[in-house]
Amino acid sequence: MFYFANGILGCLFTLSLVILPHTSFTFALAVFGEFLFQAIAFSIQIAIVFEAIGPDNPLAATTFAFLTAATNIPVTHLTVIDGHAYSIAGITGTFFADAIIGIGACIAAAILLARFGSASTILSPLVQAEIAREET
Repeated sequence: MFYFANGILGCLFTLSLVILPHTSFTFALAVFGEFLFQAIAFSIQIAIVFEAIGPDNPLAATTFAFLTAATNIPVTHLTVIDGHAYSIAGITGTFFADAIIGIGACIAAAILLARFGSASTILSPLVQAEIAREET
């Protein structure tokens, strides 16, 4: 859920840039803020990948490479969408498209995880092992 919260806060930051004046300070703030939220998202994403891989996985390197590469797919698609939004409405269109799609994706993913994710898929493998050990 921390990943979704970071995503929504990052999108709200992006949306707030629409009302700020187009100055050098705003540009510096935008670059810093966007990179900050992106760095946090990548850190959380790597933690999620490590949780998915689990301990003692003989295919850990391959799984890591595959899962981290898969995260580039939505980034590529959103770059294309942002480009189209820019051609229609300039930087304001880009910020609105980026923020609305990001917030919508975070909310949809959180709802799907809450609806279809069971405790065994949400808990880390280490926590599952500890629960199994306590039950025996």
